[in-house]
Amino acid sequence: MATFDEQYLAEVRGRLRPPTEAEYNKATARWLFGRNGDLMLKYAPFSFVLTKLMWRKGEEPWAS
Repeated sequence: MATFDEQYLAEVRGRLRPPTEAEYNKATARWLFGRNGDLMLKYAPFSFVLTKLMWRKGEEPWAS
């Protein structure tokens, strides 16, 4: 017989769903740009977000 914890975990796993692409993009933008993430997704092209991800700290062309 399963314990209460195992039953609870099984119920939680049943309700979990993977994030949508929009949710993933929003979380990534908030991670990169903080509270300005929503504005960046709205006004900046998505390629800028990818460019920002690819550069290492201190090597950004906009930092020179």
